[in-house]
Amino acid sequence: MHTDAVAELASTGRVGRIGLLQAGLATGIAIVLARETEPVGASKRTKRIKTKRCRPQVDQCIASLTEICEGDFICLENLICCDLFADCNADAAVQCIFANSN
Repeated sequence: MHTDAVAELASTGRVGRIGLLQAGLATGIAIVLARETEPVGASKRTKRIKTKRCRPQVDQCIASLTEICEGDFICLENLICCDLFADCNADAAVQCIFANSN
């Protein structure tokens, strides 16, 4: 879902916070997964570059969840899943968030 579409759904009230979170994460994951993956025998330099690129995603995840949850403690428990982005493990992070959103 495009960011504008997510904002439009949120403004019409047809999507709850969890639905908005899921739509936003799906968009973010599509972007992350579209990136080229590293070769099997990646060098230490390649791993450092990849990790440096992924660490900012942790802060982005925390900011997004904090905004979407609007202080709901049950929703904010998903913040722990954001740590998985630090290791470029977007798949596990999204699965963690979706598993805890029910």
